[in-house]
Amino acid sequence: MVRGFVDMGSASAASPVAAGPLVRLQTGAAIRMDSVLAMRAAWRALADRSELPTTQFEWAVAAMNQVGSKIQAHVGYVTDGGSMRAILPLLIKRRLGIDHLHFMSPGITMPIDIVHTDRASLEQLLRATIRLGRPIVLQNLLEESMAAVLLKEMASERRAMITIENAEPVTYLPIADYQLQDKFQSAARVSILATSYGLSGGPNDVIFQCVSPSLEQVMQLFHESMQLQAAPAAEPAARKKRRASRELDTFEFLRTYAYQCAHRGEVRFSCLRIGGRLLAVQMFLVRKQTAWLLTSAHLDRFRGTTLDTLLMAETIRKMQADKIQKLVAPSSESVREVGQCREMSCVDIRIYPWSSRSLMARMMGAAGNASRRLLSRPSPEPPIPDAS
Repeated sequence: MVRGFVDMGSASAASPVAAGPLVRLQTGAAIRMDSVLAMRAAWRALADRSELPTTQFEWAVAAMNQVGSKIQAHVGYVTDGGSMRAILPLLIKRRLGIDHLHFMSPGITMPIDIVHTDRASLEQLLRATIRLGRPIVLQNLLEESMAAVLLKEMASERRAMITIENAEPVTYLPIADYQLQDKFQSAARVSILATSYGLSGGPNDVIFQCVSPSLEQVMQLFHESMQLQAAPAAEPAARKKRRASRELDTFEFLRTYAYQCAHRGEVRFSCLRIGGRLLAVQMFLVRKQTAWLLTSAHLDRFRGTTLDTLLMAETIRKMQADKIQKLVAPSSESVREVGQCREMSCVDIRIYPWSSRSLMARMMGAAGNASRRLLSRPSPEPPIPDAS
């Protein structure tokens, strides 16, 4: 179902233009998958303005693949009647008996933004979303984004209770001019490391593989890489439990997302093998000369070793050949052994409209946070008896 009117498949919808004084903006919302699929051309045209994976049409489709009775979608948009001007993909999650609107994303540390063509369209979309009267949660919003700037201004208007807190910054590594060691030396180090952990193979048996897989290959590579995951997300029972909850299953999300992006040639798998055996793997999305590390895994016996660093260095070698400028990782731990990281500042924003249920959610959330802080405090040490 789509509320509001726009011909999302039209040529004009795929070619947004700047807002003018005579343009009449309309708001709407798509809540079903078929309605979101109809937005493909217009959404992709808007997302081309951003390098963030979280702004992609494919990102939203991968998330919406899991909607059901526990999780519902609400994709708000603004149109001028012919072209799309702004899109905000949200998931409706029930917390403490109250519906909350969360940015449409699984539990992956990625910066988010709200794609738009102009400030007026973005502001209209934000105000229309606040008028829904539900708490809104935007985590890891880029601090320098227009959405963050507008919400800071709106916080001073006091038309809603808006809290803005610093989030963990997202790290990235500039790689265009990064100096790497000789490839044979990297292979020799992998060989020595593998031998010390019970695997045989000389430097000539070490294979660094960085590929943009075909549709036929992408699922094979994805499932091969997930077999290395020691995390519970790779266990069927855990995935079934997560599907029954109100959270997105990250494993299922990445599988759908990898397949969607393989159609556009944006997925990269970087693998390290010795004697044909997979030791480590990294999955990237490449957009606008930026590579985003989505997930990585290695054989459990190599936990805490330099294996991931060696693979990352050879991945950078291939990306330099492809003219990629920077590599973004969920945390500096993924790349800090490779080089000096830089940061993108992010903020967590929570919006509580002036409605009884929204304000109740805020009070209950504050009480829950206070309880967790109290429980996390260390117990006081018993007094030392007086020796006298």
